[in-house]
Amino acid sequence: MKVYLEFKDGASDKFWAIEVSGCAHTVRFGRSGTEGQEKVKEFASEGEAKRDAEKLVAAKRRKGYVDAAPPAGPPPPTSEMLDCEPLPGGRAALFVEVKLKPLNDFRAKFWKRQMDALLRDTMYDGSYRLESTQRLDDLSAEFEVIAAWTVPGMPHEVERDAQGLISAIRYRINGMEVLSLQRDASEAGWLLGSIRPFFLHERERGFLFGRKRDVIEGTRRLLSRYAAYLAEQVEVLEGAELEHSKGEKIRAVAEGNIAILAQDLMHGAGYTYALEEKEKSVRLYIRLHAGSDARCLELSLPHRTFPKRIADVMPTVAAVERLLAEVGVPFLLGNADGAPEWGSVELTGDNEYFLQSKTADPRRVKLVRMGQEALRLAFPSLLEGSGYGEYSLELRSGFHLYRDASTDESCMYPAILHVKMPQRKVLHLLFDYETFTDYLPAIVPTIRLVEATMASAPLAFKYHSTRYYQYESLAWHEPGH
Repeated sequence: MKVYLEFKDGASDKFWAIEVSGCAHTVRFGRSGTEGQEKVKEFASEGEAKRDAEKLVAAKRRKGYVDAAPPAGPPPPTSEMLDCEPLPGGRAALFVEVKLKPLNDFRAKFWKRQMDALLRDTMYDGSYRLESTQRLDDLSAEFEVIAAWTVPGMPHEVERDAQGLISAIRYRINGMEVLSLQRDASEAGWLLGSIRPFFLHERERGFLFGRKRDVIEGTRRLLSRYAAYLAEQVEVLEGAELEHSKGEKIRAVAEGNIAILAQDLMHGAGYTYALEEKEKSVRLYIRLHAGSDARCLELSLPHRTFPKRIADVMPTVAAVERLLAEVGVPFLLGNADGAPEWGSVELTGDNEYFLQSKTADPRRVKLVRMGQEALRLAFPSLLEGSGYGEYSLELRSGFHLYRDASTDESCMYPAILHVKMPQRKVLHLLFDYETFTDYLPAIVPTIRLVEATMASAPLAFKYHSTRYYQYESLAWHEPGH
């Protein structure tokens, strides 16, 4: 059973088609002249699938759809030899399941990183985001084109479903399946494309194709480079795994000494501190004697060089404490996380609610309005010609009224100026609407002081609020304990 219907009414021109095959039917629908979208539904028997299809057809005809001749399908794709060389015999011999298929945690992560990099350079055209923007579409036409290609040294086989559409294209090197391109059925019944390299487990989600308009050329680039790229990674895999193993041993040895070295250093100097272990480094957080007691210095020290670099900790602490004694504006120094786009002014979601609130203190509302407007006008002229042209402004409303230990310190300040700094860091200058005019002349000198300290300090550093939940949960060690 196969039915093709059309509906035309003014600007509306769409089609709806259904085909029963065995115990399933496939519905395709969309704008006329397009491939449309496809959905497959399975039943217990062929008769049940046919009865359900007849009900759907009757419902569509009642809505004004009429029978029509389906459009002619596209001509069969022409065969094509991709522009790449087959692997030499020695490199092709690297691809054997006994060598590549046993995947420990390191190898799984290794191959995932390499595939990410290859997809960015081919399927995603340099984008750092490996996210598909394709429509819910079955990609059947694209798969027909791809299946007609010949990849030197990487023969493939094609699998088709009950409707005769391609469900998978499987590629092999030296007899081992190294890649498959599949049209996967989602839980909702949609058919979506996925890229499945050899290292994925059966239940792991495959990599997504990129934008639909780029699928053909993106896949061409991917297949042309895939075998050579994999061979390069296979050749360095064992060395990378050996280095990783050495690093793990160094980390195990270092972890036994780091706590003792840090305790001796910090308690000897009278500082409260905390340690946080990471895969390749340890983060040392220090509550400084200078500045706010609600802030802390963060230093990241690799396990491998910790015994050597710990000698640089106290000189860095001294440099930051001198900075805190000289700066004129409260600040934090960290990453760009949460900072608005450079050049923008961001008003937080509750800002308008606060300004329109009938229960808020009118004097406070007026203060916030005037402060926000003044700051929006002041910063461009203050920073013009300073050399700090990449910045953004974040304006909040009433958060600063609720000052307690569980609140992130930056929330105590309703206005934050984010300035891009060296070392991929961002300086967050903090203001309130009552006293900000006192700090305006000190903005540029403060930025320059921070930048100079970053350049001269022996260790790279960040300066955080300990009121932020991430740092509240740390195990702080006080002197004498």
